[in-house]
Amino acid sequence: MLKFVSTNSTIAGVFLEHDYVGQGWLYFLCSLLYGWLSLLFATILNAEIFIELLHEGFSLHSLFLLFVPWMMLVLGKVKASTFLYAFVADTCIVGFLFCFAFLIFHLILLYHGVTTKEWFGGHASNNDKGWKRNVKNFLGERWYLVWLSPWISSKLPGDGIHFEPGYLFVTEPSMMSTQ
Repeated sequence: MLKFVSTNSTIAGVFLEHDYVGQGWLYFLCSLLYGWLSLLFATILNAEIFIELLHEGFSLHSLFLLFVPWMMLVLGKVKASTFLYAFVADTCIVGFLFCFAFLIFHLILLYHGVTTKEWFGGHASNNDKGWKRNVKNFLGERWYLVWLSPWISSKLPGDGIHFEPGYLFVTEPSMMSTQ
């Protein structure tokens, strides 16, 4: 942390050094995808718990157990095992929703060819080259395979930090003149 603060407080100094700067986005996107798929699987496996919890019917008790299991445990309304099942199931669902939201957000950024900083800074259209070229810029030439495993070699067209500006819709001044 001290090295990060004292040398370079940009993304270049965060985790990856030397030749790998700017090439960690693939691993981040794959971790979001795999996390989302894992939590979807865990939520499906925990669906039986929700069915058992709601077996008594949809009451105020079951609603509180699903949304605030801690309160139900502290008040002594449920056993520790019931609390544990409800807590694990709730954690899987909340994690699934967060991973899904982050995955969708970063896929939108990938589609538009921008970083998070550019998106929130209002520079969202500076690097948009169309979805396919954007994907190649961020994931490399073998973008269609890296979803299977991020360790598949896929060379980036640039260095991963500096991108040549490419406007998807360019209006030339000569076309705007009136005749």
